[in-house]
Amino acid sequence: MKFNQFISIYLLFFFFSFRTNAQVESKINSGLEWYYKTFPQEKVYAQTDKYNYTAGQTLWFSIYSTSFGIPSDLSKIVYLQLINLQEGNVITQINLPVDGGMSHGNILLPDSLKTGMYELRCFTKWMLNFAEHSIFHKAIYVQNVTDQGVQYKIKKKGTNHPEI
Repeated sequence: MKFNQFISIYLLFFFFSFRTNAQVESKINSGLEWYYKTFPQEKVYAQTDKYNYTAGQTLWFSIYSTSFGIPSDLSKIVYLQLINLQEGNVITQINLPVDGGMSHGNILLPDSLKTGMYELRCFTKWMLNFAEHSIFHKAIYVQNVTDQGVQYKIKKKGTNHPEI
């Protein structure tokens, strides 16, 4: 008789704990669903035409914005900054409209840029509510030929090959 009581009590606790775990799991799932709907994670990516540039060239780019893993129009404006990594200052910033999760454009790199590493920083205002690591960063290298004293001269005989 005691064995039957033990089994009954054991089964009662087993089913009670199973029911409690299901309730906790349901509350966690509904809480996560609320959080993701209330605070969607937006991500942007900037694709450039190359990684190395010469001062005075045009940097062409496309920007892709996603949320929930699909193209997103959550934010209507995306910001792109060109930052000097040595000095830490913003060289230029442009604001671009987002249409269908995409945007594109170009930046004319000033002739006055010094040789060195620069960074493209791309974000939306919504992304500034979250940690810095959620903002897109891309390093690019800019070479300024006048920094190193290299002068190009065109030969007189109509040839287009520079003389160093």
